Amino acid sequence: MDGDAEIAPGVSVVQLAGHSPGSQGVLVDGAVPYLIAGDAVNTYADWEGNEASRICPPGVNTSLLDCYASFEKIEHLGCESSEP
Repeated sequence: MDGDAEIAPGVSVVQLAGHSPGSQGVLVDGAVPYLIAGDAVNTYADWEGNEASRICPPGVNTSLLDCYASFEKIEHLGCESSEP
């Protein structure tokens, strides 16, 4: 599957390029959307960032620009983060 698509009612795959070509996450609609981001966000620390940057994309990636775009896309999905 290429790009974003609804695969079942309330369940979509979303393209999250950057870590590797074709990376996707699974978005589940609900009162608060829930995203399984896969390798787009390897750790909670990647999402929370540090003093130097609001976010820290994974160190291993195929496109840093795509990583930043994917992090921005995740923010716009309105999901709440939860530390495992």
